[in-house]
Amino acid sequence: MRIGMMADLYKPHVSGVTHYVSLNKKVLEGRGHEVFVFTLGRLDYEDDEPNVLRSPGVSVGATGYSLGFRYTRVARRRLQTMDVVHVHHPFLSGRLALAYCRPLGIPIVFTHHTRYDLYAQVYFPILPDQLGQAFLQSYMPAFCREVDLVIAPAPGLAAILRAMGVEGAIDVIPNGVDLRPFRSGPPPIQRSALGLKDDDVVLIFVGRLGLEKNLAFLFRPSPACSMHTRGSSCCCWARDPNEITWKTWPDSAAWGTALCLPGWCPTRTSRAIWPPPMSSSPPPAPRFIHFR
Repeated sequence: MRIGMMADLYKPHVSGVTHYVSLNKKVLEGRGHEVFVFTLGRLDYEDDEPNVLRSPGVSVGATGYSLGFRYTRVARRRLQTMDVVHVHHPFLSGRLALAYCRPLGIPIVFTHHTRYDLYAQVYFPILPDQLGQAFLQSYMPAFCREVDLVIAPAPGLAAILRAMGVEGAIDVIPNGVDLRPFRSGPPPIQRSALGLKDDDVVLIFVGRLGLEKNLAFLFRPSPACSMHTRGSSCCCWARDPNEITWKTWPDSAAWGTALCLPGWCPTRTSRAIWPPPMSSSPPPAPRFIHFR
């Protein structure tokens, strides 16, 4: 089959959706299918995989998103040769799928990855919650009626769609995970390399330092924990589009020298996950960094 993956953003942006698309593309190609990724922005990026078609978009600050409302002629013509398209964002990519594929009868699959209601609360706090909720309750049911299949990675996200008013069938299909990196990870990290003592109690976060990651929740209770547990520390392996903003969050300063910032590392070398960001679907059981 010729399969088109449509996403509002792709590599080099690091996110669950990017990883999902990349992993599924690789697996499907290994089974003999042709898989194409259609996305917006970052025309200057040199992709490390074939069949990624990018169309122009206006960058939205440091979010990784680009606003674009049409594909290039090359991308559009290639998209219209697909046997099926899989949409991963309902707004830009979703509308483009309906515009380019629906008239030709190309089946459209949509996976609902993200809690857009919570994204609105985090990134557009000046908007009343009722306004964002009203928009989603108006848009999502209509959009889901126009596609051929709606997928939720977890029952909780299916329930969110139901709460928005989606009435059609929703298939719950968990996201696949490549377990090989977890079975043969990097060597243990020496505590001394991070200035940690053998009896230190360490809290770890790994991920992007975005507001939607809800790190304020981590910083609030942890200083209290530090007062009751001798030698508490917090380590963050993370990358933030704007690394200054998170340092001004309430309570983060209370850590003082106990806040350890090793910096960021490639996904393939990291082995720790703090509980999931509030805006995304639940991940599999977490694995933790092995200290020695």
